[in-house]
Amino acid sequence: MLQGVLTSQRVRLLFSQGMKCFRERKPGERKRKSVRGCIVSSELSVLNLVITKKGEGEIAGVTDVVKPRRLGPKRANRIRALFNLEKKDDVRPYVIRRTITPKVKEAKDGEAAPKQKKPYNKAPKIQRLITPQRLQHRRERAAIKRVRYTKARKEAEDYNKLLAIRQKEQREVRQAKLAKKRSVSRSQSQTASQSAEKKAAAPKPVVAAKKEEPKAAPPKAAAPAKKEEPKAAAPTKAAPKKEEPKAAAPKSAAPAKVEAKATAAPPKQAAPKKEEPKAAAPKAAAPAKKEEPKAAAPKPEAKKDAPKKAEAPKAKPPAKK
Repeated sequence: MLQGVLTSQRVRLLFSQGMKCFRERKPGERKRKSVRGCIVSSELSVLNLVITKKGEGEIAGVTDVVKPRRLGPKRANRIRALFNLEKKDDVRPYVIRRTITPKVKEAKDGEAAPKQKKPYNKAPKIQRLITPQRLQHRRERAAIKRVRYTKARKEAEDYNKLLAIRQKEQREVRQAKLAKKRSVSRSQSQTASQSAEKKAAAPKPVVAAKKEEPKAAPPKAAAPAKKEEPKAAAPTKAAPKKEEPKAAAPKSAAPAKVEAKATAAPPKQAAPKKEEPKAAAPKAAAPAKKEEPKAAAPKPEAKKDAPKKAEAPKAKPPAKK
């Protein structure tokens, strides 16, 4: 019978957390159950009631008789709470016991009467009772844990020592490999540097590439062209050079040299304008001297041809740019 359901029959209601006759198994769970209403009717055969308040009169066999509790508390702390005991007190004598008198069977016709059994007491086994045996078991468990802990710690220390040794050996092997690699790389680098030095030193005496440059060096030929512009002054500078061979020339050739001076006189008028490049004249005069021994007689004529060759490149002004 569920209080609040005003009916005398069964009703299927949806129950949720917080309602009577229902206990939630999962969070937010609901369940539909059938319950009976709280109205008493002729359909009920038995009603189980609890007295909550005593009135003025007595109820025969209920309130006028004091009956001891059939079963008492079983847990040690609840026995202490019932009899107001302290923690040091022994709980065993305060357990509620009940005496049981065995039934006697009636003797049948012609049979001997059965022996009567003595009454005996029954008491619950006290739970959570602290006894010396329990304390011994607790100490034993603690000792086992302690032995395991010390053993594990010792094994861990041994393992760490062995691991450190192995790591040290691996580190040494690795360092040896690295040292070997470094030595090999150093030797290779040294050999490479030595070979590079040899290669760098070898090209210095071998100037094959440098000799090829003057072969295709028209610019170098152009450089003398710049110096050839003042070659018009060669006759002026050639005059002192001609004086040297005068002493070496035969006396019979003297009138020929005078004639050469007379012929060279007209170009002297252009000479004073380009007297600056005096150093260029000896270069042009050098090949003329080499050619003189080939034709020993006409030495003055070869000198006349030299200035003519120098005058030819005068039409190369772009070389100055």
